[in-house]
Amino acid sequence: MDSISQKLGSEEVVQSLLQELDDTASITRTGSRGLFHLEPMIEVDIDGTRHAFGPIQSADVSSLIDAISKGSAADHPTALGPIDSLSELKSQTRFALARMGIGNPLDLEGQKGMGAYSGLNKARDGGAEFVLQELEAGGLRGRGGAGFPTSFKWKSAMQQGDPIKHVVANADEGDAGTFIDRMLMEGDPHSLIEGMLICAETIGATQGWVYLRSEYPQAKRILQSAIDTARGDGLLGKHFDITIALGAGSYVCGEETALLESLEGRR
Repeated sequence: MDSISQKLGSEEVVQSLLQELDDTASITRTGSRGLFHLEPMIEVDIDGTRHAFGPIQSADVSSLIDAISKGSAADHPTALGPIDSLSELKSQTRFALARMGIGNPLDLEGQKGMGAYSGLNKARDGGAEFVLQELEAGGLRGRGGAGFPTSFKWKSAMQQGDPIKHVVANADEGDAGTFIDRMLMEGDPHSLIEGMLICAETIGATQGWVYLRSEYPQAKRILQSAIDTARGDGLLGKHFDITIALGAGSYVCGEETALLESLEGRR
């Protein structure tokens, strides 16, 4: 479901798989694990272990299925081995990207089974002060130049007396080469929704905004679908809701104050 993977031919691979496979096999579209030099990459469950193959093109599908059926998948030219053994992944401990590339990002129940919204439940059980303490203890900071503590930002917002508060997610991603936002929204949109929900319930906000680059139609489609699903599940809507606002394409709108001006229709 990742934009770059699709540009590299993942949909053609899916169509070839659908033509070649019988009813005993199933296909799950996922986000990317971020290893774009290996995309399109597919993972096949062989005896309980996920084996990766890539880069794979539609012309490789028939021979790959034949190799798997004969028990010689490891000898296929696209074979990469067990996904957890890949050098790019085995040295990593993923947190924000923990669910990337594992399941269907739009399958809410499947995502919950992998831990989605468990953090929200924990935050609700502990309350706002607990969340702030966890943020401070964890040392979470902004990724801008100042590296401001997130706990301080949220506490300041919580203490504001205005009854109307908003949570704004900056997904404009105007800095060339730092495209983690797009990949996260396409591969695990519920993690963004959950984070905004935790923030909103901590500071007392009732409305959320995702300021999204207009050049990201795939991210918009997937994120909007996830928002609709979360709303249907009761996670959004009654006390807090999220709206996607498309940016106008200006690089400067990725900056905080310019983004807010644009969101309010002043630029």
